[in-house]
Amino acid sequence: MAKVDIPRVIKALEESQNDPDAAIRKLAAEAEEREAEAEALRGVAGAIRLLTDGAANAAEARRTGAAPPARDALNGSAEPPTGMEAVRRVMKEGGVWTGRAMLDELSRRGWEPKNAKHPLATVEAAMDRLFRVKKETERVGRGEYAYKGFPASPNLETLTGES
Repeated sequence: MAKVDIPRVIKALEESQNDPDAAIRKLAAEAEEREAEAEALRGVAGAIRLLTDGAANAAEARRTGAAPPARDALNGSAEPPTGMEAVRRVMKEGGVWTGRAMLDELSRRGWEPKNAKHPLATVEAAMDRLFRVKKETERVGRGEYAYKGFPASPNLETLTGES
């Protein structure tokens, strides 16, 4: 269990004029910012790992004549992301996504849900969880979602409210 930083609690309450709800909102926002920063740092570390591993794998491949394994730049893994993580990564690149467009993009990348009986429903459920449970996305239209804080390219239907 984490140790409670009493001086920080007092400072947060004082800055929020002794309003516990305001203090909680402020600290939650700060935590989200730090989580986003940590995610960005993990991405940078993954890119560095990919560069260093890629150089080592290429040298090994030249030495043995074998092809180096493909690696994911964000987590350094040879395995592609699956499920909600795959959807999250695509959405973080920006844009407005429907379930069909997301499934098409995941398929293009080779990240589609391979064992799902109903792949479209599986992708739509992941998008809905990112919106309702994780609160990482926002609904920008009927069945259309965008990642919060990332660039969106709304289509005409979204702008006019037509569907």
